[in-house]
Amino acid sequence: MDPQQQRPQLPYQPQDPNNPYQFIMEPPKKQRLPSVGISGNPFIMKLLLIVGGGVAVLIAIALLVNIFFAPKTNLDDLVSITETEQEIIRVAGLGQVASDTSVKDAAISAKLAVTTQQQAWLTFLAQNGKKVNATELNTKKNATTDTQLTQAKATSSFDGTFKTILRTQLEAYGVMLKDASDNASDSKEKTMLQAHYSQVQLLLQQLPEN
Repeated sequence: MDPQQQRPQLPYQPQDPNNPYQFIMEPPKKQRLPSVGISGNPFIMKLLLIVGGGVAVLIAIALLVNIFFAPKTNLDDLVSITETEQEIIRVAGLGQVASDTSVKDAAISAKLAVTTQQQAWLTFLAQNGKKVNATELNTKKNATTDTQLTQAKATSSFDGTFKTILRTQLEAYGVMLKDASDNASDSKEKTMLQAHYSQVQLLLQQLPEN
């Protein structure tokens, strides 16, 4: 017999329940794994619905809290402050022709301090998505102030007139900062407003009395 010759397959024999060696003659049967699908388990589906609903409720609550209770910044009020600052900066620049050195120094200090404050607010506004252009900044330009100073210069009363105008502007500016600080809910905004208010009080102290 040729050793390379394939062994003939045994003919199929029906299963004999009385033959204990029947399993040797039969090929092994594939076992099916039990189904563990989520969709077929009503308890798991119900649990997922409950968890998903709870997450949605938490998200909704967080949004409502953010809308009604989160610190808010009134950007329009801050824009108005930068406009006031712009006019103070302009007028303070006019005071540098004063004959009294103390008046001139007070004008220079006011211009530098308020310019720094304005730059801080413009940066703050930009960070909050609000840009203020040059036209907006010059909204509060007062031509009457220029007329008063021109007339005062002609009558040699420039220093006194200038001090009165600058003091009035700084006092009104201080009130604006104080009001904004009292109403501010954002901690950074409130801190800046309080610091600027304190600086304005120092400028008023530096400005000579009439």
